[in-house]
Amino acid sequence: MTRRIAAHFVFSVSRPPIAKGMVEVDQDGIIINLSDPEGDLRETAGMEFHNGILCPAFTDLFHEFSPELISDFFPELKKFETFMPFAQKGNYAILNWMKAIQQTAAEISLEYLIRLFCLETARQLGRQDETGTLEPGKHPGILLIDRMDYRSLRLSPDSRVKRLI
Repeated sequence: MTRRIAAHFVFSVSRPPIAKGMVEVDQDGIIINLSDPEGDLRETAGMEFHNGILCPAFTDLFHEFSPELISDFFPELKKFETFMPFAQKGNYAILNWMKAIQQTAAEISLEYLIRLFCLETARQLGRQDETGTLEPGKHPGILLIDRMDYRSLRLSPDSRVKRLI
């Protein structure tokens, strides 16, 4: 059974964000298709629409590494280690880290942070063939981030994350 998941934006990481995009996945969570309706998303049978953005699942850095070692394995994160959250568990920890970065460094885009915490960490771990981007044939998991500023595509202190797949 195919699952069609749409949202205000889809951050596939491999291309610019898609406004009113849709991701289709099979029963195993493998991406079948990524649709860009060019802002004219039409409701289709079985489509679920979410308020927020869809993106690949974050690499669970805190499960795989101690906080002290993350900067050693992921040099690009070193400049952000002072923003690392105290609570370090799963997607919420990564989202909180991203929120802290954006609140302090206004020039850092959400697109950059999602690329960093999805694709770049997957590359460092040698998992980019399976995770890190929303592309047909991959099984990255899909997150929904909501309660944010959609006009400027910035996280807010109230932003939340939920794993959909």
